[in-house]
Amino acid sequence: IARREHGAIIQSTMRKTNPIYILRNYLVEEALDAYTQHQDNMRFNQLLQRMQDPYTYDEKDKDLQQPPVKGDARYQTFCNT
Repeated sequence: IARREHGAIIQSTMRKTNPIYILRNYLVEEALDAYTQHQDNMRFNQLLQRMQDPYTYDEKDKDLQQPPVKGDARYQTFCNT
């Protein structure tokens, strides 16, 4: 296999196995807060739709790739949550 073809195979494999979007805890919490406080399920529906195909980039969901604005250094999670 030529070097260029080998690189293309590697790149294709990476795209198929590494999602562009990862469901982050802070995104789930935003969706839950929006619904429980305002009965607004738009964020939940956005997350649900995006997680059905996390390997395909969509410009309208670019905010889902960002870390939390205030960081999450003090974020605490527990097993089975």
